[in-house]
Parts: sequence; structure tokens; C-alpha cells
Amino acid sequence: MLADIPDIEVVGETDNSTETFEMTDRYSPNIILMDIRLSGKDLDGITMTRRIKDEHPNVNVIIISFFDEEEFITEAVKAGASGYLLKDINADDLVRAIRDVHTGGSAIHPEVSRKLLKEFTHLALHLSRKEDQAELSGKEVEVLRLMGQGKSNKEIARTLFITEKTVKAHVSAVLKKLEVRDRTQAVILGIKKGLIK
Repeated sequence: MLADIPDIEVVGETDNSTETFEMTDRYSPNIILMDIRLSGKDLDGITMTRRIKDEHPNVNVIIISFFDEEEFITEAVKAGASGYLLKDINADDLVRAIRDVHTGGSAIHPEVSRKLLKEFTHLALHLSRKEDQAELSGKEVEVLRLMGQGKSNKEIARTLFITEKTVKAHVSAVLKKLEVRDRTQAVILGIKKGLIK
């Protein structure tokens, strides 16, 4: 189905971890759609996501799963996934999610989002140490809140009447000050700190 979408190029498909890592090294894809459970294989999708993000931080991983349990969702977020979709998602929403993640947004199934917000207090984000970090500027807080709405850098730039380059600088500053490695973790921590309502 994705191969028929004009602006999406499928560079590979596999059902095992060894080939996934090899293909990631070879192609350095923008996005990997990762099944959370690969039957009979040595690694699960969350472990694979963690390893891929460690070795290829610019590669975005979207988890696709039958499971909407909080344990899987929070572990996927902590592993660095840029999205978590359920397998009942329709084709149009899947394509939209891929495009959103590609432009710097996130892709969270509505049911998953509800459970994620309910469980974010259980994420071990070392808040006590982070309290000592420099506070976010007013503009950085605005950017963080718009990130929490799933907006891409381009959409944030349009909303705040600033350049996309400036948005990227603000996002980098937010991640650095909050000591997180991706936008999803920044949003979760922003909710925890009361910066996002």
C-alpha cells in the first residue's frame, strides 16, 4: 500500500532483527514502521527501537501494535519511538502519521495518547536533577506547548510567525535544557512540570 504513495519510498521490508539493523545501516531511512512483536524472533520491537535510536538517533521509529497496554506504550516512548499506532489504523491515517513524523511531529493513536497521559507520572525522567537545569524561555515554552499538540516545525513557525530555522533552534534548546533526547519525552516532561496543560 505504501509503495503506491507518490511521496513515500519503501526501501526495505523484513521480519527479523538482524536484517532490520543491516538495512538501517545501509539505507539510513527517515522512518521505520516497527511491529512491537515479531513472533519467534530474538528481539521485540521496543528493544530494537532502543538500539536503533542509540546507533541512528536521526532515524524515526513508529511502533505499530495490537497492544494498547500502558506498559508497552511507556516502554516504547522511553525507547525513543516517535509514534505508537494501533493496527486498526486506516490507510489514510497511517500515511498522515508517517508524513507528520517526517516533518518533525509525532504520531500517537488517540487511545494510546489517553493512556500515555495517564501514565506519564510513572516515567523515570530523573526530575530532581532536572529541576536544577536552566529554565525555559517564554518562546521555548510556547514551542514546547505546540510540540505537545503534535505540530511540525513548519506549523510551529507559521503559528509563532518565526522561521523554521528559529523553531529548530528553540527545539534543540528545549531538548538540551530538559535533558531529553526527543520531542515525545520533552512533551511528557513538559506535562509533568506543568508547562503543558
